[in-house]
Amino acid sequence: MVNERLRPLRRRRAELAADPGPHLDVLAAGNAAANDLADATLQRVRRHMRMEYRPVA
Repeated sequence: MVNERLRPLRRRRAELAADPGPHLDVLAAGNAAANDLADATLQRVRRHMRMEYRPVA
C-alpha cells in the first residue's frame, strides 16, 4: 500500500533527476536573490547599529 502511494512520486523524482540542469538553474537564481536580500539586510542592520566597517587604507 505504501509503495503504491509512493510510486507516482518516485516516478516523477526519477524524471526530474534525469535532467537536473533546469532545476539547478532555478536553485542558483533563488540562491543569488536570497544572497542579495541578505546582504542588503545586513548592511541596513550594521548602519542602524553604527557598526559599519571601513577598510583600512
